[in-house]
Amino acid sequence: MTESGMPIINTFTYRDFAALSATVTHLSPIDGNSGHSSIRFDVEAGSIWLGTEDRDSDSQRDFTIQLQGSSEHHQLAKAFREIAEQLDAAPERGEG
Repeated sequence: MTESGMPIINTFTYRDFAALSATVTHLSPIDGNSGHSSIRFDVEAGSIWLGTEDRDSDSQRDFTIQLQGSSEHHQLAKAFREIAEQLDAAPERGEG
C-alpha cells in the first residue's frame, strides 16, 4: 500500500569548484520504528568521495544513505547539523 503524497523528493544542488547534488527522498512517513527515507549524494566535481583510501579515478562519488525509523531520522539530522558547524569552522591557512 502506498501512502498518499509519497514519495516526497527534494534535490539540492551546490556548485563552485566542487559540485554536489543531494537528493532527499521520503518514501514513507515516520511512525516509531517505521518510516523510510534516503539521501543520495552525487559528486559531479571536486574532491569529495566515499571511503578511506586516497581518491583516484575509481573512488565512489555517488552514494546513498538509507534510514528507517524515527530515532534514525532525528539522530542523522542532528549529526548533519553538528557536522555542518564543524565543517564551516574548519581552520584556513593563514588564520591565527
